[in-house]
Formats: sequence, structure tokens, C-alpha cells
Amino acid sequence: MRSEDANTALATRLVESQCPQWADLPVVPVRSTGTANQLFRIGEGSVLRLPDTDAAVRALAKEHDWLARLGRHLSLATPEPLYKGEPQAEYPHPWSVFRWLPGEDGWRDPVEDLDQAAHELAGFVSELRAVGCDNGPRPGEHNAHRGAPLADLDRRVRRAIAECGGRIPPDA
Repeated sequence: MRSEDANTALATRLVESQCPQWADLPVVPVRSTGTANQLFRIGEGSVLRLPDTDAAVRALAKEHDWLARLGRHLSLATPEPLYKGEPQAEYPHPWSVFRWLPGEDGWRDPVEDLDQAAHELAGFVSELRAVGCDNGPRPGEHNAHRGAPLADLDRRVRRAIAECGGRIPPDA
């Protein structure tokens, strides 16, 4: 059995055992890049996320809690948590199901109206900044150090610039 088939079979068993309301829907892998989760569509309306790393397990728990809080304050669609899966013998981590957001990958289907996209993004960032985040997640590995003072990341960024082989001027 191919690895992709084994993972799809696992995802299907998790859905069948914990989400009987979706047990009759097809579970199909989603090709994705840049994610720390294996993704599977459940029917047309949702996506199952299986974390691949310990950091992804911690991030998924944070996303499950915070996306539910933030979504109602934002004009652009955000993933809506639908179900929080429990670890079991064959998959020892929590996992989640989110509402599927229709659309295309920006790398494969570039944005045509960049001005409109920039305005929408600026509005979204303004809305996001207006949401109170007291008691929110602190900076750390679980969120790629988002929210950390930039000085804390200075050494890491300079090392990454040096690894770019001169493509980025180090004094910039």
C-alpha cells in the first residue's frame, strides 16, 4: 500500500470512529505545500488536518481556539473549527476538522487585481489588530515566534540572509 493510501485510510478511520455524521463522505488527500499538517477533504465542505510534528500539534490546538474567536470579527473568511479530534491508538495526536474555504492557491492562480487585494488585506489587518488579544498565545515555537520582539530574531535573520549567497544585501 502506498504511503498516501495508508494515510487516507487512517484519515477515513479517524472520521468514521469519531465523526459518524461525516462517515459516508469521501475522504480525499489535498496536495499542499508549506504546511505542517496532512490535509484531507471530507466531502465538499470540510478539511481534516493531521499534524506532522510536535510543533504542529501545539499550533493546531492554538488555531482551533483562536480561529473560532477571531472569525466573527473579520470580513475575510477564516477557517472555522468544526471538530476537535481525540488521539487514539493508531494516531496519538489531537487533530481537527475545519470548514473548507473555496478558492485557488495563489501560486497556481495569481491574483489579477493586486490593488484590490492590497486594500482587502490592509482592511483585514486593521480588523485583526482591533480585536483584543489579551491572554492570547505568547511568542514561541508553537507559532513561529510571531509576536516576539524583532531583536529576538535578529541573529536568526542575519544567518538566513548570509545563507542567501549575496542575493540580499546584508546591510539592508
